[in-house]
Amino acid sequence: MESVAAASVSRRGSQRQKKAAGAREKDRHHALLMGFAKRYHGHLGLCAEDIETMDVDAVKEIVREYLQQFRSTPFQTYADAAHLSDFRRAKELVHEASARVDDKAAGELAVAVCASGVEEFPDVFPGLTKEETPEFVATCASVALQWLDARFRLSQSLLEFCQDEEATAQLRFKRVLLEIRRTVRDASCDSSTESRGSECAEFARARGA
Repeated sequence: MESVAAASVSRRGSQRQKKAAGAREKDRHHALLMGFAKRYHGHLGLCAEDIETMDVDAVKEIVREYLQQFRSTPFQTYADAAHLSDFRRAKELVHEASARVDDKAAGELAVAVCASGVEEFPDVFPGLTKEETPEFVATCASVALQWLDARFRLSQSLLEFCQDEEATAQLRFKRVLLEIRRTVRDASCDSSTESRGSECAEFARARGA
């Protein structure tokens, strides 16, 4: 009976956690769409006063419809490759739209993505430090592609994605970072397998002795 009661408590706790997580994601999604509406209301055919007086759901629907035009083939390719959740997909779409309609935002997003890559993979980008310049972005992209090419991970499809002008610089670099993460993960798995194999061999030799 105690085990049944404990399982019931555990299920209720899990359900509460899922419900809370769903509520947080809904709030984040709301903030994401409303933030875009307030910053780029002119592109939506609205004025700042409209955002304050209109029904919130109506504003979000206008934003959703506007964002549809930015669901390009490169965006869909990246989103599918990264296995993005609905919220992450919406967030990336907002970033892509922002970069398309705002040159300043485009530069800031590209630099931010490259800087995150340099911070996450210092061995891939040795000696590079963040700079608020287009040259920093170009350097990061060049280094990343050379690193992948040296490990035979620069496929023709990835190279074509990086050359596709329909995708913004920040989206192209996110796709490159995705491949770097996979390369590092695969190398780590191979190393772990080799290590376990070596340990087994040593154990077998010890037993034979």
